[in-house]
Amino acid sequence: MKRRVVSCLLSIALVNSICLAEDITWTVADKESEGCKLITPKISMDDSQGETKIWLELAKQQLLIKTESELDNAYNDLAIQVDDKESIKSSEIVDKKNLVFKESIKEIIPEFIEGRKVVVNLRFWPTWPSVGIKTISFSLIGFTKAYNELNSCKKDEAVTKPQ
Repeated sequence: MKRRVVSCLLSIALVNSICLAEDITWTVADKESEGCKLITPKISMDDSQGETKIWLELAKQQLLIKTESELDNAYNDLAIQVDDKESIKSSEIVDKKNLVFKESIKEIIPEFIEGRKVVVNLRFWPTWPSVGIKTISFSLIGFTKAYNELNSCKKDEAVTKPQ
């Protein structure tokens, strides 16, 4: 009987630790030179030339999809999609490796708050031969908590709440 109870308690502890681990997908970074921002953990994916890391950063009224590989927007189809909502196309590529979403930030933040996951559609250089869209998903679990922490961050340049 004691073994079953201990086994059950260990199972519950394991499930709770897994749930808590999901809550730590977004963190607030406070760098003196860059100000406050939210960052996801880096996830590796294949870019057709090898492995590259992808991560998201939310700061200064923009969302950045950052990668270690050069992006290609020749087909104008680089976008994000939260759950089953409409895709949102990016504004631009900066430094060849950062996908920027500025104009749509007031639409993105509420979708991130309500959503469960965001799918990122990327296309990598070289464009020929085209290997098509590469997708990667990021959990939005823990986003709201981290976003609220970001808004209480001591820097003035932190993201402000949409109206």
